Amino acid sequence: MEHLTFSDPRVHKRLAQLSLMRADVTANNADDLELLKRFRLFGPPGTVLFNSQRNEVDRVVGYESPDRFFGTVDRWERRTGEPSGAGARC
Repeated sequence: MEHLTFSDPRVHKRLAQLSLMRADVTANNADDLELLKRFRLFGPPGTVLFNSQRNEVDRVVGYESPDRFFGTVDRWERRTGEPSGAGARC
């Protein structure tokens, strides 16, 4: 996701208003495992979308192409009624 989806200029522009947190869990140490457990992820890539109240509203586990990820963000916006305004990715 990092190298193909999030680096796509269209995705980058669309997500410019997001608050993004990125966690590199590739070391697979105790802290990484605890973070994965906290967000109920088994490993990267995982993207967790939160609304402005910090509630999880959607997630992507595994790779999504830029076009498919646009659909995920659209679905989130329709469901929450708010623009893409918060997010996290691992």
